[in-house]
Amino acid sequence: MKLAVKTETLNAAGKCKHNHVCQTDGGLPHCAINETVNGKVFFTKDRETTGCPYQHSFGSAFMCMCPVRQEIYRKYKI
Repeated sequence: MKLAVKTETLNAAGKCKHNHVCQTDGGLPHCAINETVNGKVFFTKDRETTGCPYQHSFGSAFMCMCPVRQEIYRKYKI
């Protein structure tokens, strides 16, 4: 099953090294979201770098800044 993501969201994630594979249900790699702050800041479960250009460290945690991954989490909670 392909997860629906807006075209403008895909265009905003031009640095994706994985051809937006996270759009496919169960598709990997994608960050497992641990928690969000007001639906705008997304912290991942991973505590080490994955090499994703949208992953940023925040102290001992990592944030996911990928527009595609954030939209998927907001819409599908996965």
